[in-house]
Amino acid sequence: MIGSASASIPLSSVHPAGQVGCDLLVSADMLFDLALPVGGTVSVTVPLPNSPALISLAAFVQVASIELGSSGAITNILTSNGLSFVVGTF
Repeated sequence: MIGSASASIPLSSVHPAGQVGCDLLVSADMLFDLALPVGGTVSVTVPLPNSPALISLAAFVQVASIELGSSGAITNILTSNGLSFVVGTF
């Protein structure tokens, strides 16, 4: 997920499979496609257009792990820590 604002919403209030202690830390303005882990790691790329208008834009990113049961139903959702960044700085 990538958002333009930070948040602090308990994941269990968003979905019944959300685990206690996990929070939604970004406004989910844009959702990424499914990313499968390789060697226990998931890499994501934030697609941004090459536009000077985006310089100094603050953004927030977070990854959710969704586990499926044998029937294909969502059984568990966990979230990563949130990451904030400013476009054009490093």
